[in-house]
Amino acid sequence: MAPSKPTASMPAAALPAGAAVLGTVAIVSAYLFAVLRGDQKSGLTNLPDITHCVLKQPERGLFLTLFMPACVLQAGSWLVGSWSQSPKAAIFGCSACLLLVVGEAALDAKPNWTVHTIGATGFFLLSMVAQVMRASVNPRPHDTGKRAIASVNVGLVALDGVLALLKAPAWTANLIEWTLSFTVVVYHATFAADLKGARVALLLPDPAAVAPRAEAMLPEKC
Repeated sequence: MAPSKPTASMPAAALPAGAAVLGTVAIVSAYLFAVLRGDQKSGLTNLPDITHCVLKQPERGLFLTLFMPACVLQAGSWLVGSWSQSPKAAIFGCSACLLLVVGEAALDAKPNWTVHTIGATGFFLLSMVAQVMRASVNPRPHDTGKRAIASVNVGLVALDGVLALLKAPAWTANLIEWTLSFTVVVYHATFAADLKGARVALLLPDPAAVAPRAEAMLPEKC
């Protein structure tokens, strides 16, 4: 078969923008469904872990349908938005997304909490590393937002550790998790601004090479 070649393209900013929108809708809708159905209580001091909002259907199905594509788009966002500035940051960012996909895939009728915890925790830690690397290497004036968000996120992770040592109420750790989730979304929104006007080539097979093979698979006419 002839090698694939770029025959179409899409706005590069669609990757981070799509990740941000899908991720936000997935998380917020899961919480609203869980509260409205009585699976979780409303209120700050009753704030649950995000995962506990999606332990039942239809919340889990809706969440995974939206969140899995968001993770893939987020990985694409790291590749397109960071590779030219910091390949290592892009690798850490994509690795974080892979861990999150694995962790969320463990949320079936009988969740594997070990796999989920490793995946979710690994996502946040690697994301923080990637954000700091991307914001600190060859800093540019319009990267101020990235540096600010990365600094806030590192502070939140440190605060979470301190609260755990102090045995603070569970809702405080959950609040930090929610906050980190939304700051990650905001961080990716900065990639959309960076990539405004840029396009990503889509590699598609050459129709002239595919058509003969497809026709050969059709049954012969009698």
